[in-house]
Order: sequence, then C-alpha cells, then structure tokens
Amino acid sequence: MPTILIVDDDETNLRSVSALVKICMTHSHLDMAIVHAKHGADAWEQIERPGSNVHMVISDVDMPEMDGTELSRKIHEKHPDITMILISGKLEPKDHKAHSFLGKPITMEKMLVTIRRLMK
Repeated sequence: MPTILIVDDDETNLRSVSALVKICMTHSHLDMAIVHAKHGADAWEQIERPGSNVHMVISDVDMPEMDGTELSRKIHEKHPDITMILISGKLEPKDHKAHSFLGKPITMEKMLVTIRRLMK
C-alpha cells in the first residue's frame, strides 16, 4: 500500500498533522497508509529500508538529528519519485528541494489543496 511518512519531533504536531492528513485523504478518496518518524534521520532510515513504499513525506523543518531541509535534499537526490512537503512556523528555507512548503498554522484547506495537487 502506498505510504505517507509524517516527520516531526514534536508529538503534538505529529498527531495534529497526521489527523489533518487522514481527513484530507478521506475527502480525496485516497487509500494510503500513514507512518511516523521523530526526525529526519529516522525518516531516512524508513525510506531506505528494503521494501519501503513511501510515496510522500510531510516533514517539519526544525528537528534534531537531521532537519527537514537536509531530508528534502537527500530525498531529491536519491528518491526523486517521492513527493516532499515541508512545513514550518518560520520562513520557508531557501535551499530546500521539497515540492511544496506550508507555513504553520496549516489549515485543512491548505493541506487538502496541496495533497490533491501533488498526487495528480
């Protein structure tokens, strides 16, 4: 089953984004699994795992171990078929390689429009 990987070191944000993505998937009639990672290094390990079926990554920017910007660059270089969305309460980083950036707070409408646009 295609998978969306949500990455955030803050448990509350991780649950909030996950709930928002589930609602968006229901509205868009998408059937995808959702998995979580606590930082970029954890996410990268999951992506690199044999048999990984990650199709989309939604990641916070500011995290320990590996931030979202570095994760976006690694994904772009080695797995360009994986769609990447970066999220942050700060300004959009200039050197990322994500397909889209969403500023916090993220509304359901912004997330829904972004996911629909990127899944086409």
